[in-house]
Amino acid sequence: MVASQSQPERWQWENATAGAVAGFATVAAMHPLDVVRTRFQVNDGRVSNLPTYKNTFHAVFTIARLEASFASPSFLIC
Repeated sequence: MVASQSQPERWQWENATAGAVAGFATVAAMHPLDVVRTRFQVNDGRVSNLPTYKNTFHAVFTIARLEASFASPSFLIC
């Protein structure tokens, strides 16, 4: 006869898995918005080499475009 896991032990693993998935989903959803918030806070308009954002949608679009250009293969070639 094979001993099965006890009920409390099984619930602990389910709770740990649910917590890990919820934590990952929260970070995945909130991190891009946190980047936009930080860029808005840093961008006060005095430094000319930083892009100026008109609104939140423009900031998200500009940041995504800039980050994608840094991730392109031509950037990685030395």
